[in-house]
Amino acid sequence: MTSALTVFGYTMLRRKDFGRRRALGTTRLTIILLIAVQVLITALLAVAMGVAAAYAWLTLRDDPTPPAPFALAVGTALATLATLAATLPATLAARRDPVRELRVP
Repeated sequence: MTSALTVFGYTMLRRKDFGRRRALGTTRLTIILLIAVQVLITALLAVAMGVAAAYAWLTLRDDPTPPAPFALAVGTALATLATLAATLPATLAARRDPVRELRVP
C-alpha cells in the first residue's frame, strides 16, 4: 500500500513530463513500463540492501541465519509486490489526456 501511494505521488509530480511524452507519441504501455521498471529497480536495490543488513545483523549477534533460498524468495516476493502495486498509478498516469496535462500550470 505504501509503495502504491508513493508511486502515485511520484506520477502526479511528473504528470507534465508524462503529458509531454504522450503528446510526442509515446504509447500508454511505454509509460506504464517506464514507471514499473523504475519501481522494480528501486525495489531490487532495497531488497539487496535489506537482505545484506539482515544477514550482517544476524551474524554479528551470532544468531542463526535463514537459508539463502528463503531470503531469495522473500526478496522476490517483495520486489514483485512493489512492482504490481505500481501498475495502478502508472495506468492512471498513462490514461490522462496529454493536452489537458500540458495546459495545467
